[in-house]
Amino acid sequence: MYLRLELAKRLATWVGKRHRGPVFVGRDGETLTPRHAQRRFEDWLAKAGIRGRYSPHSLRHTFALGLYERTGDVFVVQAALGHRAIASTLVYARASAERVRAAVVR
Repeated sequence: MYLRLELAKRLATWVGKRHRGPVFVGRDGETLTPRHAQRRFEDWLAKAGIRGRYSPHSLRHTFALGLYERTGDVFVVQAALGHRAIASTLVYARASAERVRAAVVR
């Protein structure tokens, strides 16, 4: 899944010309704490009418699974997530039924 163009433009505006550092900061300009980010995320979900147990990490997990499904390359996922050890990334390496079927039928 890719970002919709409108969202990508908003993020680009937010980030500006920065190439490092936090994307989202608190009122004091400092990096948000994990708990602060979680609270903001919960508020945004509530305002959007989305129910369920979601977290910023669940977004990262969904991104990683989608990337692996599209590429089938665990090393691409490792690089995208910034994992140092491949063992941390292997949890995303799953063989879908379609992929197994395609491999066996050949």
